[in-house]
Amino acid sequence: MTTPCSMVVHPARLDLRALSVTPLEVTEARARLLVEATVFGLGDAPRQTPALVVEPRAGSFPATDADRERLVAELRELAKVNPASAYVKHIVFQRALPVDVRHNAKIHRLQLAKEWSARLAR
Repeated sequence: MTTPCSMVVHPARLDLRALSVTPLEVTEARARLLVEATVFGLGDAPRQTPALVVEPRAGSFPATDADRERLVAELRELAKVNPASAYVKHIVFQRALPVDVRHNAKIHRLQLAKEWSARLAR
C-alpha cells in the first residue's frame, strides 16, 4: 500500500506509512530559530524516505557540526508531539527554500527531493 502525503502537486510516496505532514511542519516551524520547514520525499516512489528541510533564520544557520547536531536534537524534541515525526530519517538545512515561480510561496518539494537525494548520496 502506498500512501501519498504532502501537497497533492508534490507528493512524497511512502510505502506503508501514513505521514500527515502539515502538523509536523507546523510543529517544526514553531521553533524559535526557523523561518520555514517542510517535509519531502527522498528517493524513488513508492519507497521514498521522509526528510525535513529547515530554513533557519538569518544568523542562526548551524556553523559547525556541533551546532547542527544541537539544532537537530531540538527539532526532534519539538516534533515528538506528532508521532509521524518518527518516520523522518533526515533533517537537513538550507539557507533558502526553493519556491514555485508561479506562486512564489509554495515550496518546490520536487526540486528539494532532487537536490538532497544527490547531496545525501555522496
